Amino acid sequence: MGCYALIVGVCQDWPEQRLERGDIGLARCLAADCNLPKQNVAEVYDGSAARSNVLRALDGLLDRRNERRTRDEEGGEEDTLLVHYGGHGKRTEFCTPKQSIVDGAVRREPWIQHSDIVDLLERKFQGGTALCFIDCCHAGGFGEAVVRRRNETKALHVKYGCIMSVPPASEAGDEWTMTECLIRTFRGELRCHDDASRCCYYLSTKKGKHKIQPRMNSVVSLGWGDSPDAVTDAAAFHPTWGQVLEYLSDEMTRLKGDRLTTLFFGEGMQDGKFLSQPCAFGESRRASATNASASIPRDATWMEPFLRTSLAANDEVWVKLAGAESTGDSSLVGWFPGRIVSLWGESAIEDAGAAARANGHQSNSPPSNATIELYDHITKDSWTTTVPLRKCTLLGGLPFGFGFDPEDCTKVIAHLAKSLAFYDTSLPPNIEVKVWSDGKHHNAKTLGRVEVPWNEVDLDSELDLKGPCVPLLWEDDSTISFEPTEACIVRNDKDPSKKTLLSELSTGAADESISTPMGAMLASLNCRGMQIQPDDPSHILDNDVKDAALLEAYDAEDKVWSAVQVLPLKPQGTPLSVLAYHICYPEAESLSVAYWESDESLSVIPNSYLRSKGSDSDDNSSDEESYDEATELEKVSKYVRKMSMRHSPEMPHERQERQQPKTCCPTL
Repeated sequence: MGCYALIVGVCQDWPEQRLERGDIGLARCLAADCNLPKQNVAEVYDGSAARSNVLRALDGLLDRRNERRTRDEEGGEEDTLLVHYGGHGKRTEFCTPKQSIVDGAVRREPWIQHSDIVDLLERKFQGGTALCFIDCCHAGGFGEAVVRRRNETKALHVKYGCIMSVPPASEAGDEWTMTECLIRTFRGELRCHDDASRCCYYLSTKKGKHKIQPRMNSVVSLGWGDSPDAVTDAAAFHPTWGQVLEYLSDEMTRLKGDRLTTLFFGEGMQDGKFLSQPCAFGESRRASATNASASIPRDATWMEPFLRTSLAANDEVWVKLAGAESTGDSSLVGWFPGRIVSLWGESAIEDAGAAARANGHQSNSPPSNATIELYDHITKDSWTTTVPLRKCTLLGGLPFGFGFDPEDCTKVIAHLAKSLAFYDTSLPPNIEVKVWSDGKHHNAKTLGRVEVPWNEVDLDSELDLKGPCVPLLWEDDSTISFEPTEACIVRNDKDPSKKTLLSELSTGAADESISTPMGAMLASLNCRGMQIQPDDPSHILDNDVKDAALLEAYDAEDKVWSAVQVLPLKPQGTPLSVLAYHICYPEAESLSVAYWESDESLSVIPNSYLRSKGSDSDDNSSDEESYDEATELEKVSKYVRKMSMRHSPEMPHERQERQQPKTCCPTL
């Protein structure tokens, strides 16, 4: 089996620790710790990473692989290619330099489309395994490109393992978390322990977006450069790919508020066999002693503010999967959005309909199991799974940020209110419906709140928008719009004569008395079980502090605590655009109107997102190292210049007969 790597970094904006923990550090690790031959690694950085240069580098790398296989007449095990892109990104493309220098002349270049990489892999890396680590905003869009290719061709010639820093619609945070995790694993510095209570491995720093809490017991902290040998009384094992990605999904959230997304296609990938293999590359594969029942110890105290202690049907939650669940096409690792369908066991309200009939009644005995409908933003698949509540961690709130632009979201909700309509969030996603328009029925399916690409919603519905509405994804043109639930007929292919209106499935009471935009907005709040707190906010404050100016709120978009002033306003006196912010939050609870001092804006915010200033110290014993910016910049620039001075490998239409031996080093 041959191992190859393409490292593309447009990361001049993040020079700190780049040589050690970043994209350049990963390339050095592949050479020093994984012993990859120089000709098996292609590196393209910063100003040299224009589209043509990157595709030339990948094309030349694949040529060398194919030439070797032909020369050696190799069969048997397939080759593995590690692709890493770090920098800026959009949903369908990487934001690479828009110009290159060819024969001394400046040539304009487009950004690299995700499909450019996938197409080249499908043409020239057949039979191989591509491990694609994408670390940029909208990184999950690369997985969507792989899915589109699969859907168009009905088959893939490459096995894919895509590990992406955020979902397609989300922005990514800073820190070299993904590359550091790979480097430390390949070096043997991240280990699984049979006693996970004695130590904690930290990536980058203890000081992340989500604060860790003080530990009462003595725990060994293992950071950058620390050896697992520091824990001498616990057996240590090399982690599997699944164990590393499960650990990385937690650290990405703790450090940056990012939600790691994954996609696995192909034999051995989608059935979980790959995830059970040792996380190694090249000659680091020799570290193979694993333990499937162990885990990489980590500090999970950051989860405490988001843990769900009380649950009800229709609650939105985040569920942790570790490769055991499957949609049929791919193994699943990380946090997934879900909606509780039913709670059952010792005693529970059985389903959403029963929950509504029970009028909020709760049993004294908690449920032991939950049936949850989960959703994958990459494949667009949804499925239900049953989890034991005593063994499964469910998070609520916004540990991963909004995942969408709140301004686009509130614009849509305010527009609905002005039309005397509101979003009926009680209806679950993926209900197939048909709607009569233009003399025929059109097929569509409902979308969940976290699935809606709010900036793509068509606000020009041909139907009369009034009362409860739902977002629909139309089958014929893939557009998205809100339509009244009364106009949607649930599709029943088994019995077409049976007619069920979507409104009949709603557990949110329709308000027939809506006559003003404010009435529609209040109906939207009531549908979600929310209410505005109009009183003095002193009940929120700790330590008998009664000054509302001494409050701060959690900004889920930027993932920081910011100073706010809570205004004792009644809903009728609050602008629609401010009240519309309620749709951004999954919690059904009391809201307050907050004035954000940082940008002088108004919004509503759950009271659980408010606290007294100084109630949680930001001094979290950071383990950050001293940093000489000037020296680091010079070292990075020197390395990038060295890589840029190599000759760019020719594309097929430019290639001439070469006289060099076929084992020559890559020319970049």
